Amino acid sequence: MTAPSQRSEPSPGLPALENWCTPGRFAFFVGLLFIALYPDVIVGARSFVLRDFGYFGYPIAQYHRDSFWRGEIPLWNPLNNCGLPFLAQWNTMTLYPLSLIYLIFPLSWSLGVFCLVHLFLATMGMYQLARTWTGSSFAGVVAGIIFGFNGLGQHCLMWPNNVAALGWMPWMVLACEGAVFSGGRAVIPAVLVGTLQMLSGAPEFIAFTWLMVLTFVGGRIFVEKHALLPVGLRLTSIIAGIVGLSAAQLLPFLQLLSLSQRSSSYGGTVWSMPPWGWANFLVPVYGSYQNEMGGKPAGPFFQYGQYWTSSYYLGLATLVLIAVAVLHVRRWRVWSLFAVFLFSVITALGEAGPIYPIFRKLFPQLGFLRFPIKFVVLAVFCAPLLSAYAMTALLTVDCHGSKRVMRFWWTVSGVLGILTAGVVWFTYRFPFDERTVSTVSANAFWRLTALAMVTVLLAALMRRSSPLRLRILGGALAAVLWIDFATHTARQNPTVPRGVFQPELANQALAMHPKPTHGIARAMLTPSAITTFKYRFTQNLRDDYLRGRLGFFSNCNLLDRLAKIDGFFSLYIREADEVISGLYKKPADPLMDFLGVAQVTAPESYFEWTNRSSYMSFISAGQKVRHLSEAEILAAVLSPSFEPRQTVYLPTPKDSRALSPAPIESMPLEAEVRQVDAHFVELTTTSLGAQLLVISQAFYPCWRGFIDFKTAPIVRANHAFQALSIPVGVHHIRIEYYDRAFFCGMVISLLSAIAVFVAYIKKRPGFKPRPL
Repeated sequence: MTAPSQRSEPSPGLPALENWCTPGRFAFFVGLLFIALYPDVIVGARSFVLRDFGYFGYPIAQYHRDSFWRGEIPLWNPLNNCGLPFLAQWNTMTLYPLSLIYLIFPLSWSLGVFCLVHLFLATMGMYQLARTWTGSSFAGVVAGIIFGFNGLGQHCLMWPNNVAALGWMPWMVLACEGAVFSGGRAVIPAVLVGTLQMLSGAPEFIAFTWLMVLTFVGGRIFVEKHALLPVGLRLTSIIAGIVGLSAAQLLPFLQLLSLSQRSSSYGGTVWSMPPWGWANFLVPVYGSYQNEMGGKPAGPFFQYGQYWTSSYYLGLATLVLIAVAVLHVRRWRVWSLFAVFLFSVITALGEAGPIYPIFRKLFPQLGFLRFPIKFVVLAVFCAPLLSAYAMTALLTVDCHGSKRVMRFWWTVSGVLGILTAGVVWFTYRFPFDERTVSTVSANAFWRLTALAMVTVLLAALMRRSSPLRLRILGGALAAVLWIDFATHTARQNPTVPRGVFQPELANQALAMHPKPTHGIARAMLTPSAITTFKYRFTQNLRDDYLRGRLGFFSNCNLLDRLAKIDGFFSLYIREADEVISGLYKKPADPLMDFLGVAQVTAPESYFEWTNRSSYMSFISAGQKVRHLSEAEILAAVLSPSFEPRQTVYLPTPKDSRALSPAPIESMPLEAEVRQVDAHFVELTTTSLGAQLLVISQAFYPCWRGFIDFKTAPIVRANHAFQALSIPVGVHHIRIEYYDRAFFCGMVISLLSAIAVFVAYIKKRPGFKPRPL
């Protein structure tokens, strides 16, 4: 994967340690570490639940699983936000092959295992990448431990899609670099690995991966003077293969993105790394807080002003190794990695740093993304590789004097010790919270203790002892690094009994009448209930989540297949989001009636419900048509004077007017709904005059109408919903979801799969085409 000149040869005194650190033994060692950290998850006694895992990842997986066992592809989700695309969200991982892990096995066990499997994959991938670049297996062990168990790596367990993308990140860099410079059959694994990461649905992680790929491919072209044309053609073929195989996912996503609430001006600087955030590389709990649970701080720590990750701690020993690599390893890869590392930690500061404002002006597309803190992912990727180069230098004979390097180690360690002490002093002098002062001091002490232990073990390793002693010392050093990560903060991924995810739990406990099901009615949380769920906690995480389930917080309604008017997703249909956001800013009964809100949060509770008898049917007709501008329609439907039973608003363009003849108010319409499904609605209508059928489901171009099996256009009504013109007489009406982008993407993906297979066969050793 790399040129021989890029490798360092291990010292003759260390072959026993190097030979011992085989991929198989390291995989076994890492497996034991995961078992030690998460035994309850692995054996199935408990499950992750905190934040996005319980309120986003698990409900999404449940909806996907329900669709899978019904034999359908979940293109549309009718249960949230008055309907919105599901597969096109991308981070739902609908087409990700390894989703079969939680689709087939019991979900409350398998989704947690799915996340751990991918973090294990990340650990092994970094081991292999560092081993390939440095030529040292032990350096690969160090890099793998740092990458798999650092603060951000462990926090990613709460995001199934993010940890999946992280798992493939080092493998993609390794495979793509090998394919670009080797060609031949090596291109196929790069395409397959890239496709797996692409289907995981984590855009930022994917973009960061490609930034690393392009950085190191470009560096090798420049340093090793490779011919640009063949390298460019191979890289282009890899990209084309990945895009082709992923087309079934990418095309629906791009369509939704173009119609969503996001634009180049959408992203802000919310959740940037605080200006003092670099101190958390030294003392990970500095400037952080714990949520109040029963009046006492408990749970993971989070920085003030930054709630995306509970930690990005890399270890004090890692920082020393980075310094050793930068100043004592003269390799272009090291300089490139350090440049990206600095770029990462500075850009993560957002507007508080000098890079992000300029970078955002140069690349307005960053506006589609959020949270500048995510740039720290690049630092988390570069740090293990820099550490691997430093460890290789420390344990080899050509490191420009091992004693000199060790003195430098002691110097940097001393500087970090002084800085850490300064953070503790600053905490006592200017505390964020008096209750955390002692916590910060204790945390700093144990971080420095871990650094001291690594220093002692490394010094012993450099003495070139017996093979058995070297193996023991090497294992102890890796274990100390792991212990440092395992204890650097409160448990980042607390667990609860799996029973909290029991299907139909809310249905059985609430016994709602009418039940908010698709096509009948919806539920609505009050703004105060949402605030309470976000910020009120007890000392029992299990009870908190059960209350969230009973209150349909976030996406918990998907666990019971109940419908409500809000939800938690990355992308929303723009017009529907404007209506729902406006309703939550100023609730109005007429709009709630139109949206079919039959259940609303009880006034004195946040997980009990009260009935609303004035809600309208999912399908209505007979309203008088009024044509207004977009802004006027939005204001009208949000107004308390809105009369959804008497009036329907359509936009003013001529095409909309032509598609919606004025209905005859005096003529009643009889509608017999035959079937309501996630992807279609069937009914029979009888009317003596032209009518406009209004459906309180979000308008989206993939919905198409049929009257007596002939196509009929669906227009946007009441700013964000659907309407269909019904002629006089008795008619069979069908409204169905047909995602043309998805089916076109499927064709492209199938053709790409055939092309990849043919390329694999042709490049197989010994293959000889038959004469025609």
